[in-house]
Amino acid sequence: METDLLQSNKNTFISIGHVLQDMIGTSTLFSGLGCVPTAPAGMTVNVNPGRAYSLQATDTGPWSSLLADATPLMKQGILLAAQNFSCPAPSTAGFSINYLIQGAFQEVDGGSAVLPYYNAANPSQAFSGPNGTGTSNTTYRDNTVQLQLKAGVAATTGSQITPTPDSGFTGLWVVTVPFGASTITSGNISQYAGAPFLPASLLAMIQQAGGSYAVATGTANAHVAAFTPPITARVDGMVLRYKAPAANTGALTFNDGLGAVAVVGAAHSALQGGETAANGDVWVQWNSSIGGGSYVMLDSTGGALQVGAATQPSHALQAGQALGLYLGTQVITSSTTYTPGTYTIGGRTVTATKGRFRGTAPGGAGGGSTATGAGQAAAGGGGSAGNTFDFLFSPLTSLSITMGAAGAGSSGAAGGTGGSLTIGSIATIAGGRGGNNGGVLGSFPGNSGGGGIAASSTIGGTGVVVIENIPGQTGDVGVAFGTGYVKVGFGGQSRYGSGGVFNQGAGSGYGAGGLGGGAGQSSGATSGFAGAPGLLIIDEYA
Repeated sequence: METDLLQSNKNTFISIGHVLQDMIGTSTLFSGLGCVPTAPAGMTVNVNPGRAYSLQATDTGPWSSLLADATPLMKQGILLAAQNFSCPAPSTAGFSINYLIQGAFQEVDGGSAVLPYYNAANPSQAFSGPNGTGTSNTTYRDNTVQLQLKAGVAATTGSQITPTPDSGFTGLWVVTVPFGASTITSGNISQYAGAPFLPASLLAMIQQAGGSYAVATGTANAHVAAFTPPITARVDGMVLRYKAPAANTGALTFNDGLGAVAVVGAAHSALQGGETAANGDVWVQWNSSIGGGSYVMLDSTGGALQVGAATQPSHALQAGQALGLYLGTQVITSSTTYTPGTYTIGGRTVTATKGRFRGTAPGGAGGGSTATGAGQAAAGGGGSAGNTFDFLFSPLTSLSITMGAAGAGSSGAAGGTGGSLTIGSIATIAGGRGGNNGGVLGSFPGNSGGGGIAASSTIGGTGVVVIENIPGQTGDVGVAFGTGYVKVGFGGQSRYGSGGVFNQGAGSGYGAGGLGGGAGQSSGATSGFAGAPGLLIIDEYA
């Protein structure tokens, strides 16, 4: 029976269609069909053999005894021979015309003939046509590619418009012909924007990542890309690449064919400008959990990548954290108003915009000692060093600087605490505390006066990145070993100075604590030694 033969053919046809669908999806696609000038050159072009892929009804009409089947199936149409098109030049000087070559999948039944049959009930009886009716049948179903040339309207060169594809057709090529042209060259032929051409092979598609790369169009802050095959759904982890049409100047959106969505940086924040460069390659990855769904920019050649704020020593710095060109240093040791420095670099004036603030608050004084009688001794504790700090701040602005005084010694009393160093509203650095007064001891050895203990500092605010916030070193304890031998407390050391010791009572340099005062038996009260002053160093950068 002819239905046995046709049904087996149909089953094979359907299986191939599903393989196509699994491999390339259900969008209309084309391969081959290259448009080239004719040889010898003239006013015609050839569209070379190729293929069209399209989702169609399995059988648009009856196939002999098999009924029509509207089930969607991916089909392949094959154009076996090149097709020639004539593209004449416009007749008006200064004009040009654009011709559109459009294509579509086409299914045609042909080869109509009256076929011989036999009567199944009486095999010896021959029929001419089905049931002997003499009716003709088509003998083949041809799936091919339908190509058409659609002429635009001639207009002043540069203003001519390419016609839009007709319903059911897809734009493939544009042939631009100026007035006076006598031949068409490859320079006159361009691919229609968004033409869904497949690479020459699936291997080439894999090698060239053809399905995930596109040349984008659009504006600086709204990039648009048409992928082949088109993107049908966004899936977490999906990576797309495109050539940027322009450098962005602010927040960016990307339209992948499913609508415009936000592009964020690696810090998951909107772009600020300069992350893409014209003709740079952009890599984005879909993340449905960021901002209700966003593309995250993984890379962008020629642009500056956004990164999260650095929180660990090996992290990359953001622009606000990174220090640029070093310009100079300001050293401040007294209360004043800090103003960002202005420098001449390469003949131009540059004002500092970023700063590294470091230094120490004033040190505390050593504690004094109480007057002693016979058989008694006293030893004051050393003053602690002022707190040490180091932080980055940008953008720089004028700041009020209040530098406290170093701690001063006082007879028979605890040492004075170093004053705080205040830097605008972003930092209050605690000065060193004074050592305790040395109390009278009558039995030995024994601790007489404790050393000063540092207080805490506060650093923070917009544009501030803290590198260090370290309490000053505690002063030594004053110890009496006997009526004629006391060890007073040494002052706390500072990164910028040395604490007071026996041959150098006051703290030296900056931020160090002072030496405590001491007394043997039958001595008057003594004073501790002063702490060292505070220091603020501001390294300025462009």
